[in-house]
Amino acid sequence: MQSLQIIPQFYISKLSYNSTYYLRFFLPKMDLQVGTTFNNITEAKLAIKTFVANAAESWKATHSDKKRFNIVCKQQRTCSFRIRAIDSKKKGVSITHMESHSCSSGSHFGALNTRSLEYLIPHHQAAVRDNPKISAKQIQSSERLQYYNKIPYLQAYRVKQAVLAEMWGDESESFALFPDYITRFKAADSANRAYLSTLANGTFEAAFFCPASLRKAAGNLRGFCAIDGTHTKSKFVALILLL
Repeated sequence: MQSLQIIPQFYISKLSYNSTYYLRFFLPKMDLQVGTTFNNITEAKLAIKTFVANAAESWKATHSDKKRFNIVCKQQRTCSFRIRAIDSKKKGVSITHMESHSCSSGSHFGALNTRSLEYLIPHHQAAVRDNPKISAKQIQSSERLQYYNKIPYLQAYRVKQAVLAEMWGDESESFALFPDYITRFKAADSANRAYLSTLANGTFEAAFFCPASLRKAAGNLRGFCAIDGTHTKSKFVALILLL
């Protein structure tokens, strides 16, 4: 069996997903100060990033590993801004140093961290899940009105696609699982029937499944034939038929 390849109707950038998106979604807003503690360094990093982004300030990391997270102003030579969190054996993860910006607030105009997916996704995750057809323009408007943050159209589009990918996964990769699923389906009962049809280039065309229980029950039913179908909510034009 050739490996199945599906050509998407439009390109979705493959993003790296991790617990930070979901962790930030459930983190309460907090005012950070020296002594604030966290469960782990990942939570501390996220809280600090969110705190700075909510203030529309820019930053850069000087140290970021499993034991410490230290950020300073991009204008390090003229600004005293610094936030440091470390993981110590005695106190656990906590903020040990915190100084506000001493530079001009104008130097942070349009801070790029307020446009990152990590910062934006939790703002619009619920809206996209409730309405997957929401437009990027709506996301732009919501971000501006609710969070006073202007973002480019392309970034709003990326936010939507990232949430959809988290919801539905990569559909094109799912088609390649059919051969293995059919093997398991037949192994469960030798009377099960399943067939897979592909085009000459290996692209998926159709799949058919009939459990053994339905095949055996059909012989005891009055002769009757009906077909029902439904279109799937997918970026691929797919149809499910029941016979």
